Amino acid sequence: TDADADGLTNLLDYAFGLDPRANDSAGASPAVTATLSGRLQIQFLRMPAATDLVYTVEASNNGATWTALARSTGGAPTINLGGAFAITETGAVPPLVVTVEDNVIPPGPGTRFLRLVVTRP
Repeated sequence: TDADADGLTNLLDYAFGLDPRANDSAGASPAVTATLSGRLQIQFLRMPAATDLVYTVEASNNGATWTALARSTGGAPTINLGGAFAITETGAVPPLVVTVEDNVIPPGPGTRFLRLVVTRP
């Protein structure tokens, strides 16, 4: 549900350290950008205290079949599952800012996609 009508479900409000009763999602949604090398990267907020969540970054070449690149489980740091070029987590106070850079350089626009999936195990 999205009780505050900010475009994020209550689960994502919790995952990003937002108030599910306040329309405070500005700048909180995951952002996908291209690096200078041409690789895609996704940046999102992660709450280390949310030990009941799994944050998974996935990539796809077609938008239909997805492969996990990186994952954080049980509040632990985000780890490379073999498909990330680089992973950084920054911030002195939660939520942390996580950046996952894809290992693949896409051949052209619209040929590679990244997404964040947040679940409860």
